[in-house]
Amino acid sequence: MELEHFKSAELRCRHCGREGVRRELLDVLEALRAKAGPLKVNSAYRCPQHPVEARKTKPGYHAQGPAADLVPIAMPLRAFYEVVRAAPRIKGIGVDHAAGYIHVDVREAAAPVRWIYLNGRAAVAADPFQEGENG
Repeated sequence: MELEHFKSAELRCRHCGREGVRRELLDVLEALRAKAGPLKVNSAYRCPQHPVEARKTKPGYHAQGPAADLVPIAMPLRAFYEVVRAAPRIKGIGVDHAAGYIHVDVREAAAPVRWIYLNGRAAVAADPFQEGENG
């Protein structure tokens, strides 16, 4: 599963080492890299037994393969958010200001869903940067 700009180890489950990222997400990651420069992958595929997924009542998008948490290396988080927001295939966007990453996913949805992480919990936000700056 080697890509031009990402190593398979970055995309595997860090709990068990399994691969599970969907091809559509891989294409989106390469497109984001082309527009935003280097990106660090905090988390991509997570098996259902991964500690983060195991705490959930139902495994999330990471466990289904269409999600990744990304840290921009060459631009501020706000600028990276604008790049992510402009990508039509990304339907899930979550911003964690404290940890400095953006969750992206290619879920099946008519319109994008955006949220912000506040004290470890996700809260829907029309503009995660306005919410983060004011909340």
